[in-house]
Amino acid sequence: MNVCDISSIPPLSLHSFLAVLQSVTRFEKAKTAAVPIPYMDLNIFANKKWHDFDCSKKDMQVIVEYYCTMFSVKQNMPDLQSSCGTFAESCYNAWLKTEQTVTVFTSGSTGIPKPCTHPEAHLRQELLGVVPQFLDCKRVLVTVPQHHLYGFTFGLLLPQALNVPIQSEVPFPTVIAASLQKDDLIIGIPLLFDHLCNIPELRGDTISCVGGTAPLGEGTFVKMLDKGFNFIEFFGSSESGVTCYRKKPDHPFTLLPHFMRVNPDGSLDRKLPDGSMMHSATQDNFECVDERHLLPKGRKDFAVQIGGINVFPAHIAKKMEAHPLVKHCLVRLMRPEEGTRLKTFIVPACDIVSDFSASNASSSSSSKLSAMNEKELRNELRTFMKTALSDAERPTSMTIGKELPRNLVGKPTDW
Repeated sequence: MNVCDISSIPPLSLHSFLAVLQSVTRFEKAKTAAVPIPYMDLNIFANKKWHDFDCSKKDMQVIVEYYCTMFSVKQNMPDLQSSCGTFAESCYNAWLKTEQTVTVFTSGSTGIPKPCTHPEAHLRQELLGVVPQFLDCKRVLVTVPQHHLYGFTFGLLLPQALNVPIQSEVPFPTVIAASLQKDDLIIGIPLLFDHLCNIPELRGDTISCVGGTAPLGEGTFVKMLDKGFNFIEFFGSSESGVTCYRKKPDHPFTLLPHFMRVNPDGSLDRKLPDGSMMHSATQDNFECVDERHLLPKGRKDFAVQIGGINVFPAHIAKKMEAHPLVKHCLVRLMRPEEGTRLKTFIVPACDIVSDFSASNASSSSSSKLSAMNEKELRNELRTFMKTALSDAERPTSMTIGKELPRNLVGKPTDW
């Protein structure tokens, strides 16, 4: 394969810009609207006026700023009586006169979301190693936002490269299961597949799935394969794009063709479309099986400063998860408006009960591990933190919940 020849991968078009604008508009309006904007044919969306979506000037400002930042263009605020298609076309024409980059934002799973800018040609190049996996697919079911990198690559660029129709769907397992057709390709997050694999009557013969963004649930990969699905798990990040894939859960990941090798320090050597080489640092730790095969070992634990002292949130979270009452833990630096210390989100390994129920429960250690009230849990964990963590490492805000907070693509996010 000539990894420099991307002529077989279609460039972004006005159709692409309309799809992304619909995705951004739906995502932003969902934050305030009582009823979400439904998915619609792009020709219909293009003819919609902004006032059809009940957009306020504040809504418009957020949508326009995000969208223009994605494509590094400057546009005046559209009139509420103008069409979405007119605005998308104006942005597309302006983008054609730029260096043609696409900027996406990190999920915020390791801190404040940051912009990551990619030349459009680099994103298209990734498809050279992806398209051959899905040549038999006739339709793509997209259940993720197309303005996030995962949805942009697999839910927009991939269907365009395959020249097959896109059907956007809400990620409800029963809806997806009922709408499946022969030779479909599902683009989803791990939570969707965790549920699909447990629908007894569902079979996936001739149907393909792309998984990514976060680890699959225990046994999900095997269950999907047992049901007949062609399931491929991809790995990457907002910073580096899609880097590797695997087709079996017990296999290492294989680098996409344009990556020449993974280095012992986890960095990647990439051959670019113009033939030049790029040495790319990564945000993840890897175990190198050989130069082209690797096993991801989690995000690198970057230091943050608390009172001038370097502390490592992921390391602190691991210390917290060593406590028998903690099932999962996230630790992050507070946002500026929240303070200057660390905060933590705890998923307990026990049931949280009311004070009345707890007071009538047995005081044995086995009962204490199975159920306790939230006040007891907080006191227990604060006592533990005083001995296990230094003052700078100790979170000053603790949130208790049944599940870790996740965004629309399944990654841990802020709370």
